Amino acid sequence: WLEHSRHLGSVAFAVIRDRSGRVQLMWSLEDATEDSRTCESNFHQFRSVPEESIVRVFGCWRRRPEKEIKADQLNGDLEVVVHDVEVLNRRSSTSLPFPTEHAKTGTNITNEALRLQYRYLDLRRHKLHTNIKTRSKMTHILRQFLHQKDFIEIETPTLFKSTPEGAREFLVPTRTKNKFYALPQSPQQYKQLLMTAGFERYFQVARCYRDESGRADRQPEFTQLDIEMSFVDADAVMSIVEEMLRDLFSQLNQMGAISAVPKCLRIKEEGEANRSTQPLKRMTYHEAMNSYGTDKPDLRYGMKIVEFSDICRDAGLDPKSGWCAAAKGINAKGLGAKLSRKDISKLRESILHPFA
Repeated sequence: WLEHSRHLGSVAFAVIRDRSGRVQLMWSLEDATEDSRTCESNFHQFRSVPEESIVRVFGCWRRRPEKEIKADQLNGDLEVVVHDVEVLNRRSSTSLPFPTEHAKTGTNITNEALRLQYRYLDLRRHKLHTNIKTRSKMTHILRQFLHQKDFIEIETPTLFKSTPEGAREFLVPTRTKNKFYALPQSPQQYKQLLMTAGFERYFQVARCYRDESGRADRQPEFTQLDIEMSFVDADAVMSIVEEMLRDLFSQLNQMGAISAVPKCLRIKEEGEANRSTQPLKRMTYHEAMNSYGTDKPDLRYGMKIVEFSDICRDAGLDPKSGWCAAAKGINAKGLGAKLSRKDISKLRESILHPFA
């Protein structure tokens, strides 16, 4: 794929890419020899080749001049001295709806409808290529880990009987009148059947379908890793998942797919006497709801809910006197100095409104 090119008189530079990466081309008429396949007509024809055309390049590798080396890029110290270029598939003369190479510098294309209309161009972008490759590596690592732990991978049917619980299902009509299949909203629907059949440890990378409104973390179809185990307690399941996550992040980091491993998931390496692999923090449902008000708290903020019923009681405002069971709040340190009296009055009204 010809990513971009520039022409400076008798010298041309270009960048081409394939699934393995990018490399710079340098084509100069001044360096042409009798044995070289370079010819002036091909050189001038190359000027008219549009970006995103597919080309085959004949040439020799060489090291780039020291001042032109880009150490932070793959093949940044090399370039190809071109002898000839063959155009395999020329892009049409119409302009691209959006640039494909800009994405590697972090530029976002905000028009999602345009991206979906030209999805084949969108998927050429560096960011999406990286995401898809990382996902493939991730799935491979997870499968490898679970196989080593004596899990069996089982594929369950996609066409299933409709069940009343959970989310709404997508229905698939059949050629038999008034008969429908349902797409499974969750692969756990087969758990009881497989567990009682003696498959004590199994997993599947399963597609799930839910006929629900879109949310930030949910769409109509998605993939989940389903792990099922018999004859274990909650701690055994959490230990397996924790070990799996440590292994996943460690391997992705070694591959360069992620920049760093979260502190809570780092594995003690050889020679690191001062570091120990600490288990992830575990809390009960009761503790999570009391301290954070949700069963999936974000611990990065650390703003715990604190009960101060005793303070209210000492001030003659006993919470158990009828209007609520307990007095709780969040200590927003430093916020009082930034709020005006009007802000405090609005905050007070918003708190008291549900109990008015």
